[in-house]
Amino acid sequence: MSDVWLFFDIGDTLVNEDKLRFQIFKSLQKAITVETGHEFPFQELLALRERRLLEGELGVHYGIAKELLSPAGYDAWVEGVATLIRNASQSELHPIPAAVNILGQLSRYSLGIIADQPAYLLSQFANWGFEGVFSVVALDSLTGFHKPDTRLFEWALTRANCRAANAVMVGNRLDADVIPAKRSGMKAILCEIELSTKGWYPPGGDELLYLQSLSRVPNWRNNTAELSAGDQPDGFITRLSELPGVVEKLLAE
Repeated sequence: MSDVWLFFDIGDTLVNEDKLRFQIFKSLQKAITVETGHEFPFQELLALRERRLLEGELGVHYGIAKELLSPAGYDAWVEGVATLIRNASQSELHPIPAAVNILGQLSRYSLGIIADQPAYLLSQFANWGFEGVFSVVALDSLTGFHKPDTRLFEWALTRANCRAANAVMVGNRLDADVIPAKRSGMKAILCEIELSTKGWYPPGGDELLYLQSLSRVPNWRNNTAELSAGDQPDGFITRLSELPGVVEKLLAE
């Protein structure tokens, strides 16, 4: 087993969550329509999404729901979202097309997971081609530590018996992946996968409108200009196919 460890986030790093988020927004549109008795245009909902994200809000679907639904309606919608997420883990979530191949190319290193995900998601690893790939899996749902808590990263390092200096975190968010990894002493690669390579290509309708909204305003605003030198990512990729080369270059420095 290699002394070098590569740790991965799951959502939008190895697995495409865009279709699931589309379904969450559709469920919100339905909840608002049912409660008000008037059809709430999906394009208007997407406009709210984009505006709030540009204002720096996270979890915008929850913020919109709190504003437009009654407390009882909000609670019912949140419960429905939890069910939707659990069901989607079995049918709607799929690896980014290059993921399995790239993990194979990186198998000379020790591989692990550091992610905020429900434990039942692990049951899908075999279906996704991930079974036996990761020697250490650190989930918030298993450890009790949620990103960006550095204790989740330290838990993974301890379980791997790995020095932080020999570890690299690969994830799609500065706040939840890069910054806590760097503050734990690890190296970090920011992974902002281009939509065209993520494997979801809706032909039209509201799905396409949602994808177009994503292209205008991504879910996460990763502004490295706002970071201190110590929190900056050590590498950056927009396609998973770039990862082996970036890792090799980073470890050679």
